[in-house]
Amino acid sequence: MDFIMDEQKIEQLRRRLAQCRRNDTVTEICHFLHGCWRNHSSGKIDDRIPSVRRIAEQLGVARQSVEKAYRKLEDSGIINRKEGSRIWHLCRAVKSPSRCIGFILPTPFLNYFAQGSAYDVRFGLFAGITERAAELGYSVRPVYLPEDPEDVDELEKMLPRLYSEFAGLIHFGERGYSCDPVLNRIFDFQELPQVSMGCEVNRPWIGSVTFDGNFVMRTLVNTLRELGHTNLCVLYPGDSAENYGLRYTLCEKEEIHRALEKSGFRKERLTEIVTTTNPERELLSLRVKELLNRTNAPTAFWCRSEEVAFLLIECLQKQGVRVPEECSVVGFDDVSFATTCKPELTTFHYPLFDIGAAAVEKIDDFVRNGIRSEYRVTRLLPPLIMRKTLGTHNQKH
Repeated sequence: MDFIMDEQKIEQLRRRLAQCRRNDTVTEICHFLHGCWRNHSSGKIDDRIPSVRRIAEQLGVARQSVEKAYRKLEDSGIINRKEGSRIWHLCRAVKSPSRCIGFILPTPFLNYFAQGSAYDVRFGLFAGITERAAELGYSVRPVYLPEDPEDVDELEKMLPRLYSEFAGLIHFGERGYSCDPVLNRIFDFQELPQVSMGCEVNRPWIGSVTFDGNFVMRTLVNTLRELGHTNLCVLYPGDSAENYGLRYTLCEKEEIHRALEKSGFRKERLTEIVTTTNPERELLSLRVKELLNRTNAPTAFWCRSEEVAFLLIECLQKQGVRVPEECSVVGFDDVSFATTCKPELTTFHYPLFDIGAAAVEKIDDFVRNGIRSEYRVTRLLPPLIMRKTLGTHNQKH
């Protein structure tokens, strides 16, 4: 076999080796090599693999460390060599026999699915996972990671059990820590297929199911143009969990600007507010008031979070601005509150059930066919649901 190891992956391994304890060096090398070989496996029996010396030179580590890693992989039935031979071979890959898909939640199960403003989002994803899994013959159950984000040692003890008990893992997002080595270690675990929902992970072996940000911006811009709107303000969180290598769709300034430019929207017509999911009402109100007093005041607002959209409408109404007669508001998610607020919110429908179902299908595809780069990311197209907060812009206002 001709093994070509990615220089970026090698550099990532070197950084991990520099930070880990000496006793963990062999384990890190084992995980790295197993991931590389599994992804390059031809499926034949006894594929030949590089020598200890060659691997040591490629990784920039001591030959003794690679020798120990090879012996450990041999004990695990991953590689072997004939007695007296110095040539190592890759054994036929044995996939996990499990038909159970694990899902990793940011918080304990009952807390995560408790009633609240995000209940629709979370339950929609879960419903799509469970129904599609049942159709494909899988069961599903939660995976509880060590609560302490620094407890990587405890996680290492869990990894063999995860491999034997699950066919793959589905992520509901990050866990809210500013730094989470445990979650990062799970992301680096290449032995199990993994899929993240609503965001992309910067590991080429992890799949993703999210929505098409370019489609959303193009639909928004075209609709606003048809209704006579000229100036747009976008409200987004500006936080994409970069510490974990996650990128949430349309949550970063650069991505939003690129998507708007592709849609032909002029940059000078754009203003923006970077806000949290639950911004302070007074601060948001002051910012909106300042924007509306400008000569190029926005005629429409788009909010990445519907919680922010509801609060924005309240701020506009308290300032005497009529929605949508004087200013329009568009949200994203289409939670149940969108039809009960006054006026009813025009919004993009986040296809939650479909995302959950697609995540299971991607796990199933990875199990059967391996991880293929061209099928790693699936982007769905959220439709715009026209209600009462988006109207024609009257140039006299």
